[in-house]
This record gives sequence, C-alpha cells and structure tokens, in this order.
Amino acid sequence: MSRPKVAIIVLIYNGLEYLEDCFSSLEKLDYPKEDLEIIAVDNCSTESTVEFMKKNFPEVTLIESKKNLGYCGGNNLAIKYGLKKDFDYFFILNPDIIIGPECLKRLVSVIEQDKEIGIVQPKILLWQDKTRIQTSGNKIHYLGFAYSGDYRKEDNLSKEKKEITYASGSGMLVRRKIFEKTGLLPEYYFMYHDDLELGWQTWLYGYKIFLVPTAVLYHNYSFSRNKRKYFWMERNRCWFILKNYKIGTLILFAPALVITELGLLAYSLTSGWFGWKIKSYIAIFSKLNKVFKDRKRIQKQRIRSDREMSKLLTSMIKFEEVDNPILKMANIFFSFYWQIIKLLIFQ
Repeated sequence: MSRPKVAIIVLIYNGLEYLEDCFSSLEKLDYPKEDLEIIAVDNCSTESTVEFMKKNFPEVTLIESKKNLGYCGGNNLAIKYGLKKDFDYFFILNPDIIIGPECLKRLVSVIEQDKEIGIVQPKILLWQDKTRIQTSGNKIHYLGFAYSGDYRKEDNLSKEKKEITYASGSGMLVRRKIFEKTGLLPEYYFMYHDDLELGWQTWLYGYKIFLVPTAVLYHNYSFSRNKRKYFWMERNRCWFILKNYKIGTLILFAPALVITELGLLAYSLTSGWFGWKIKSYIAIFSKLNKVFKDRKRIQKQRIRSDREMSKLLTSMIKFEEVDNPILKMANIFFSFYWQIIKLLIFQ
C-alpha cells in the first residue's frame, strides 16, 4: 500500500563535515522509497559539496544554484520542483542533522489524521547532548521576537502530540496546501524569521501546527552571535509585524514597539552591532512596496482574527543564550503591558 508522496529538502551551503551523517541517516528512513525523493539544493557553496554529493550520494536529486539565494530562495528552488511533481508533503531539513529512522513515518501518520494540520515538527534534540532539547516548537513574542521552546531542557516530554506556535525550519513537514496558500517562502527575507512567518500564516489561514514527540531529530545547533545576523533578524522581525498584524493591533503595540527600538539601539551601540541595526532600518524601507503588497494578500486570505491569534503569543523571552539582567527587566515591563493590551485586541 502506497503512502503519501514526500519530498525531503536539504539546503546546503558549505558544511561539508555534516553531509555524510545527514544523508546516511536519510537513506535509513523507514518509508517506501517509491513514495520518497530526497532533494539537495546546493546554494553556491564555496566548499566541494557538489562533488561530494555526486560521488557519495548519486541517488539524491541535486539542484545547483548559481548564487547564494539564502534559506528562503534556496528552499524555494526545491519546493517549486516538488510542486510540479505533485508531492503531498515537503520535509524541510537543515544539513547539520541526523534523523531517526521512524521520524518521517510518524510525522506523516499524525498529519494524515487531520486535514486541518498544516505543519508537524519532530522533537529536535541537541546533537552534542542527545538528552537535551534544542526545540520542542518555537515561540513568538508579541513584538516579533522568536526563540526555541524548552531550549537545553532535559528531554522528558510527553509522547502525546501537542499544538505549538510554529515549527523550526531545521526540521518540519509541511502540507502541500500550505505553500500553495502562502506563496512559498518570502525570498526577500533571505534568512531568519521565514519559518516564523510560515507558521504564523499557517494558523492565520485556518490550519494547525503540532509537535510529534515520538518523531526524533538531532540538530548540531549552536547560537550564532555573528553581528550580521542581527541585521537579518531585526529587519525581518519588523517586516513580519508590518505584514501580519491588523492595523488596530499595530496601534496597540506601537508604544511598546517604540520603547523596544530605543532599547535595541542603545544595546546595539554597546554590543557592537549598531551599524547593522541602522542598516536594518534602511533595508526595511527599501522593500516597503513588496511588504505592503504581501500584507494586502495576507489580510485578504486570513481566517483567524488577531484576538484568536494572540493566544499563540508570549509576553516573555525565555532563552538561555540571551539571558541577562536587561532582558529580565524588559520581560517584567512587556509582560505587564501585554496583560493590559491583550484585552483590547478585537480585530
């Protein structure tokens, strides 16, 4: 008996040292080979990744990009390919992972049970310490910040599936219909917050997202402090807010957003990425036409109100890698502010 057709997508940009472990684990998946295609996209790597894949994994479909298109553009190459071939699901993975042999089968089993489930995520554990969680589903702060749920906590999760705010882009199974509704990943994001936006719009369009703890993935994760990362994250965070919240919600959030921006400017000045923060503002304005065009489409297609969606948001950032006294004080203030304004969100 055939199963749903699944395209497994692995985006490669260098990281040659991870590829053997990643693709060897994919070869061991307990899933009918006739219903599966593994697609690797090389995002114009400077290492010999193309040669390595052709020599060691010739059965993998290899798409070679002539330039680095970022996480969004690179994955979109494979998603477009898969849409033409009528795959039912797209399993998007980072290359620095090892996947459990029954992971895909268990994800498909859960998502097939309910047509309203748009995305499922496996339990993602740390490659370096397989007893600890990298993410059990990501969280969204109401001001657009995102972080991994249960990061570095001991793995004692229940085996029962549970709803999550959004799935990590390092490992998520996406129903074909979701990409048809959202119009693929936003390529002008390049990288960061793309999985957040995909997850938010999945809920916005009436679907649900679940964690499947019995499906296991190991991720060689480390929190990058590359200063340019802050440019992408801050730019895309602002774009996400502008595109996805109703006008009334934006007005309610405005005082907190202004205070946040002033605080981030001061923090960036003392932390050495002030220049990237300023560049993020310039970049935000450079794409406003595209952002507002997408906003119009999103607001027209949405099914759930901001009041419904507010249940997915958190008022506190609890992430070990950025834990400091300033964040603790900010959490107290923004949590208090949230308790007031969430009662006023009606749209």
